[in-house]
Amino acid sequence: MDNELKIFGHCRVYRVGELQQTLACGSKETGRIRLITVYIWWTSDSKGRDRSARLVDTQSVLLTVGSGAQIEAFERSRCSGLDPQRHRSLETVKYLVDPALQTKASRFWTHRRNQQHRVGSRISVATAISIDLIMAILDTLTAPASALLSTLTSQAWQPLVSICKNGTLSQLQNIQIGRLVLFEGEESKAKNVFGADKEGVPVAYLHVHDEKFWVRLALFADMGFAESYMLGEVSSPDLTKFFELFILNRNHLGNGSNLTAAISSGLAGLVRGSNNLKNAKLNIMAHYDISNEMFAAFLSPDMTYSSPIWLPKSNPKSASESLYDAQMRKLDRFIDNTHIKGTDHVLEIGTGWGSFAMRAVQRTGCRITSLTLSIEQKELAEERIRAAGMSDKITVLLCDYRSLEVPEKGAFDKIVSIEMLEAVGQAYLKTYFQCVDKLLKKEGGIACFQCITMPDGRYEAYAKSDDFIRRYIFPGGHLPAVSELVSSIQSASGGSLVVDSIENIGPHYSKALRLWREEFLNNWDGRIKPQLIKEKAGDLDTEGAEIFKRKWDYYFRYSEAGFSTKTLGDVIITVGREGATQMMEDVPL
Repeated sequence: MDNELKIFGHCRVYRVGELQQTLACGSKETGRIRLITVYIWWTSDSKGRDRSARLVDTQSVLLTVGSGAQIEAFERSRCSGLDPQRHRSLETVKYLVDPALQTKASRFWTHRRNQQHRVGSRISVATAISIDLIMAILDTLTAPASALLSTLTSQAWQPLVSICKNGTLSQLQNIQIGRLVLFEGEESKAKNVFGADKEGVPVAYLHVHDEKFWVRLALFADMGFAESYMLGEVSSPDLTKFFELFILNRNHLGNGSNLTAAISSGLAGLVRGSNNLKNAKLNIMAHYDISNEMFAAFLSPDMTYSSPIWLPKSNPKSASESLYDAQMRKLDRFIDNTHIKGTDHVLEIGTGWGSFAMRAVQRTGCRITSLTLSIEQKELAEERIRAAGMSDKITVLLCDYRSLEVPEKGAFDKIVSIEMLEAVGQAYLKTYFQCVDKLLKKEGGIACFQCITMPDGRYEAYAKSDDFIRRYIFPGGHLPAVSELVSSIQSASGGSLVVDSIENIGPHYSKALRLWREEFLNNWDGRIKPQLIKEKAGDLDTEGAEIFKRKWDYYFRYSEAGFSTKTLGDVIITVGREGATQMMEDVPL
């Protein structure tokens, strides 16, 4: 059997010895190739018979191959830490893809038993399906732009679309709350309807314009959906309702344990790097920032880019309240929680465009040192501060919080940070609060932080994954759990920063996000698009501008649904030193 060559589809399966010989010859396979390795565990019954196969891992490496290449370099596997009692053997499927040819792929597979490699003599149906799917994905999603159109019409593409589409439609049958109406292509009549239309639950409409949507969704789940939306492969008249529907049905839809989902979970990292014509535009969008002028086109006049606090619905003035008034109420909450006085020196970590600093000086006359890492924001904040006549009270520094030293005249009386902690990152939360502990007065110091949070029950899974916002809106961002924030505060300060209150204002964010989205879309043609094209001259075409627009539309709606369903939180945490009696000013003793 070791000398037998096995053929699956159009791809040749090489035994190890032959592959080594082929590579060493330096013939057609010489050059830069991509090695894809797929690890599949075989489980067995009490009699040692194979029961099932489960894809557990993938890795992709770009290598240079030629005369004298060592096959050992291709046989590294990650088997440590796996329980031999639970799994009898590990099958390793490896693919060699020549980027110069694309349509040519060589692969071999070895069977690992008792830590020894040997050439396998059989292959299961499950493994064969996995291999065929993987090769189809490689052929369609890693092909260069010049080969993409022909590849899409190949025999490999349509079976892949069919598998991904059928798997997704099957999963949608589990919708129990609300109703999803699905249209495809140019049809005006609904193709599929899922769930039931009942009073008080959302009804969402989705229109699939391109079959690539099914593949992206099956492979990359919510990230795939986001990218399809940005590329115009799918649309919805009310995307917020669609998100709310899926959040409400999260438990019914499960985690997608079917074959397509199992394979795609391992393949996500494998094909994420594909850079065909439209994916290249997505990659560019991930790094586009927007200027002060474009933020000004959708924020309220105070330029506060964080959640406000609205009047309760029971208040007669609630319906007519402006976003500006709601933002001022939130800024006042920070001033009140920290009990800022005219004699205080306040540190603000994260300037934004200066709204908090200006409000605090206006109300109390205090001195403020504000830190930012954005040159553009610093310039506009200082311009606004000068226009308000507050330059003698507010100093804006282009400085990382970790680099700031305690002022010569002593530590800061108060410290404030509004929705900046999300940019700190999980690994640096403790460092952040150690800096707060160092910079805040040991006697009577008070600090207040606002941070978007992830529920504790979903935090672990979130921390290990990637999502749309971290990839396309706030690269490197991280939403901590409330418990992690409290734990970091306590451990970083040695218990000297005592949590006084935690208030969740997350529900207030939904309305603000909706208003921002409406202003963004209303000002797109007149202000934002012209400014964007001007700034990215020569680097952004009409299609790219539309992708940018849909990216921000998606962000606003995605976030609005997260807060309206209480899937995301936004907390204000106030801490104080022992003996910070200012925090008791309004308490009758």
